[in-house]
Amino acid sequence: MLSGVVVAVALAGMLLPPGSAAAPQSPHGTPRPVIVAPSVVGQPGDILRGALAVPHVTIRVGQDSVPIALLRDTTFDRTVIVLGGSATVASHVDGDVIVVGGDLLLHPGAVVSGRTVAIGGSVINSSLARVRGGLWDFRFVHLTVRDSADVTLVERQPMPPQADTPLPLRNALYFRTPRYTRVDGLVIPWGPDIALLRQRVILTPEVTYRSDLGAFDPQVHVSASIKDGLSLEAWGGRSTFSNDEWIWPTLFNSFSVLVRGRDYRNYYRGIRYQLALQRNFVTLNGSGWLSGGVLTENAESVEAGGPWSITGDESSSGILRANPAVENGRITSIVGAVHVEPSFAASTLSATLQLESALDAPGDRHFTQGTLHSTFSLPTFRDQSLDILAHVMLTAGDTAAPQRFAYLGGLGTLPTFPILSLGGDQLFYLDATYSMDISRVQLPVVGSPKVALSYMVGSAGVGSLPSLEQNLALGVKFIFVQVQFAVNPQSGKTNLLASVALQPSR
Repeated sequence: MLSGVVVAVALAGMLLPPGSAAAPQSPHGTPRPVIVAPSVVGQPGDILRGALAVPHVTIRVGQDSVPIALLRDTTFDRTVIVLGGSATVASHVDGDVIVVGGDLLLHPGAVVSGRTVAIGGSVINSSLARVRGGLWDFRFVHLTVRDSADVTLVERQPMPPQADTPLPLRNALYFRTPRYTRVDGLVIPWGPDIALLRQRVILTPEVTYRSDLGAFDPQVHVSASIKDGLSLEAWGGRSTFSNDEWIWPTLFNSFSVLVRGRDYRNYYRGIRYQLALQRNFVTLNGSGWLSGGVLTENAESVEAGGPWSITGDESSSGILRANPAVENGRITSIVGAVHVEPSFAASTLSATLQLESALDAPGDRHFTQGTLHSTFSLPTFRDQSLDILAHVMLTAGDTAAPQRFAYLGGLGTLPTFPILSLGGDQLFYLDATYSMDISRVQLPVVGSPKVALSYMVGSAGVGSLPSLEQNLALGVKFIFVQVQFAVNPQSGKTNLLASVALQPSR
């Protein structure tokens, strides 16, 4: 029981907001125009000029340097630009939030339809905030915000000399977000960020403790900036891997394991090394990145252990649910990826395509695999919206090694099927959800309910795609609880499930 309390306390830390401003001031827009100097080039310049070309509000941090606070229960119908200091965000923003010369701290409940951008600082995320356009920070781009009689000018300043030293972190002890799985138990990563070559290179050595395996896994990540937007990324080490992280956020999955013993991911262990060249891009039409490189990985199967859970469910669908065996051995491959987030007036789209071509794999396999994951959100009218999620995996050539399989089934995909019971190297899944906030109903503690009607269709198999399976679901969601009733129209099988809701939406 003591170990369970320790786990619960550690995971509770993931719910806390990452930071808060002392004595924040209310935002005040300034009517003075903002001019971006020609010396501000690359992505930061593109982002600022693009934001200033659309409806926006600019907020100047005062001489006291007290962070600007975008307060809870307030709404901005346009992009917000904060100049000369940090900002905390807990409100709804229909556009981007851009901070120049400070950090951007997201608080629980914040909803940003565009991007969150920090130039000269960091974007500090909260697991209970929702940012549709992604998190962008340019920590080492130094801009000066200077006032004159008529304008506020943003211009580049020379980078001051920097010693090769650990960078200031949000957590002075260098602990990172913990996790909890039915394989690893409590996962505690630890490691500093170390700046080298005047902060052009960021070295992050890390050790991850996994309580149920009794393992201390070493890893290292190196990010070397070549020029604005172009970097060389290298990662290597031992870890526990999963291809099912797209189904639910890590925070939701961790609490599901802790509370109910349900883990919506399959796992394998391995040693992996990856080297890639990555290019980030921002235009007036959107943002994204693309990368290409090589990967080598030596994998092995791992058994589900017996971590503690509140319900104590050790059934074949609970804590002791078996992981599918992988084919032990090395995969060496060429990998590439592209991620795009186009800019639209109201709707948001995010799509990532990953490609892997195996040069060498167990059993002398040669396969090429592509995985597409995309989300699309379209506000309809008032407090209603349509959200579409698609996840597709296709494999050509030989059958992929089992460590490259993906799975469907259970809450988050097809609720009337057992957890991750459909799997293989061919997968198709589509989820269309129409939701509405019932703001007229205000209940004590839990607030207003959100009602969602979902249609899910998908299947997965080895070598080919079987017939598609369908589910219909009706869900009611409160602040931290959601109840969902699902039915399979083909078989008539139903499923009623209550769960913890740790994010505003999927």
